Amino acid sequence: MELSTNNIGAAGELIVATEFLKHGFDVYSPMVDTGADMLVDTGEEIWRVQVKTYGGSDESHTFKLLRRNPRGRGWKEYEGISVDWYALVYLQREYIALVRPEGRRVVFISFGPRGEKNREEIEIGHVLGRLKEK
Repeated sequence: MELSTNNIGAAGELIVATEFLKHGFDVYSPMVDTGADMLVDTGEEIWRVQVKTYGGSDESHTFKLLRRNPRGRGWKEYEGISVDWYALVYLQREYIALVRPEGRRVVFISFGPRGEKNREEIEIGHVLGRLKEK
């Protein structure tokens, strides 16, 4: 059974929320879609997290840190929206990356032999572990 785009997105959000909860963070879902899919309470601050989920099985994928243009084709920036983190879910590989926006428009993730180091540096467990050490 093939998943719909909505189901893929919902699965990604649930997986990310579960990962934050496993690391001891509180997670909240906004009642109104303002661009952040979830709010994460660290105990010191609230993070706005936007989740992007890829449901394919390719060896690599480029995540666009943009949203579909509602008035036509193409993509556009999240205008007027402040996002603290992007959680990038590679659903078929059970992999989650966590990256700060920092002017990025895309993030390339590869499961080929050259992509291993990059994946480890942004893997959600490693990122949250480093943040908790501070």
